[in-house]
Amino acid sequence: MNSSAFTFLSSGLKCSSWAVVFLLLLLTAACSSSQTPEEEIEEYVQKAENYFEDKDAGDLKKLIAGDYQDTRNLTRQDIRRILAGYFMRNQKTFILSNMDELSFSNEDTTADFRLFAALSSQPLEENDLQLLDASCYLLSGTLRKNGKWLLTTAELKRIPLDEFVGSFN
Repeated sequence: MNSSAFTFLSSGLKCSSWAVVFLLLLLTAACSSSQTPEEEIEEYVQKAENYFEDKDAGDLKKLIAGDYQDTRNLTRQDIRRILAGYFMRNQKTFILSNMDELSFSNEDTTADFRLFAALSSQPLEENDLQLLDASCYLLSGTLRKNGKWLLTTAELKRIPLDEFVGSFN
């Protein structure tokens, strides 16, 4: 390749690199400023569900605060180990969830929530609620935002199918 062709290509690369960086900065600014706290929590829950369905205990751990503590005295590392064990015992898990309550405090940097969730080895659809063959749970807890939302405390309890179904009404 001659030097003039190299100069032309490298200047074109510089220009398009700057354009990509500029577009990414614009997209980042647009995304971060336009999301409400509710939308951020919805995105957090969707991420958690995706990581869970992908059996990714490492990325799930990143959604939990380093100072996480619950009523059973479990830590962030304990939760990661429990999830890893669950993933080893279960080939595939699908989740259907329904956020029942969400309230904010401390200038929208703390959120208390109640989330109904059904776990199954088969895909779950909201229109098939009565036919679910799933384990149903109620997860309640607190999220704290310090740059990003992190789970600081949680309580998980198993519930009957009719209570899960009732959460959609």
